[in-house]
Amino acid sequence: MGNTDGRAISSRRVLWLAGLPHYRLRSTVGYYAICYIVVDIAESLGSYVMVTHTQRIRIVEEIRASNLKGRGLEQRIVELLSELPTYSSNFIYRLEGDTLVLDAFTGEATEHTRIPVGRGVCGTAVAEKANQLVEDVSKLENYLCCSLKTKSEIVVLIRRNGKILGQIDIDSHEICAFDNSDEAFLQELAEILADRWE
Repeated sequence: MGNTDGRAISSRRVLWLAGLPHYRLRSTVGYYAICYIVVDIAESLGSYVMVTHTQRIRIVEEIRASNLKGRGLEQRIVELLSELPTYSSNFIYRLEGDTLVLDAFTGEATEHTRIPVGRGVCGTAVAEKANQLVEDVSKLENYLCCSLKTKSEIVVLIRRNGKILGQIDIDSHEICAFDNSDEAFLQELAEILADRWE
């Protein structure tokens, strides 16, 4: 399913749109008809409730073109990510031994400035050496709550030559806010970070 300018729209994001109290659509004409109606209404009102391909490209291109590196690059990335509609809080951690240490963030502050490997979504990503995409954090037993508003989370590892340097961690106030396109986008940023890591 897609919209008219070629951007992919995940069904769960459309469902989030359909749940907005603004529209209160009730119809028996079928799921897809409702989805298209809601997307059309949202776009006509200028409501950007999903991250677009254009927004992702703009951020990646700006970061690639910058001369920033190290902590300055990290801070600029989280600042740009904070402009995206479903990216509520944005963190970059570096791995120091068996602990993740917070380097940069935008959004709500967190008390979890140091996270042991294996704890929570962030620690699990390192322990399993795999990115994490959590549609609903309330379903996790091993979850470290940064904010009661957080509903979903994505973690993408920063690696150089197979070694984990750190991670990008994004929280959203919306359930099912992230999908594989977000992972691919954050992976591009992670690769730039790895090349300029200090």
